Amino acid sequence: MPILKAIKSMLHYEHKAVVIAGKELDARISDSFIKRMIGLMYEDDMPKNSCMLFVSRFSSTESIWMKDMRFSIDIIWLDKYKHIVATEENVPPCKKILFCKTYKPDIPFRFVVELNAGFIKENGITKSSIIEFK
Repeated sequence: MPILKAIKSMLHYEHKAVVIAGKELDARISDSFIKRMIGLMYEDDMPKNSCMLFVSRFSSTESIWMKDMRFSIDIIWLDKYKHIVATEENVPPCKKILFCKTYKPDIPFRFVVELNAGFIKENGITKSSIIEFK
């Protein structure tokens, strides 16, 4: 068993409601370095009407990659005011570690929402869409 998979099994995640363009989702909160690093690795899928919310204490320019992912996702990056700064749709899993593409916007962000692939298109999400944390 990979060490990160073993560590992940010991982590506790809090949950929060995230509302994106009027649609409420159950967000699992990744609010530490290790939780952000592991993200959705080793999971077979993500339940419908849920997402993962990555929270940084300060604005960041960290990249996202799809190492050890098993399904495609949509990604939304938010600034400290929870305004959308960038999106990426249908990001596929990485098959070969040496060739994993990284994803990040050109400007700093504070929050990242990872969603099931197709969410952005199905819900008409744009940079002007409203996102709320409850």
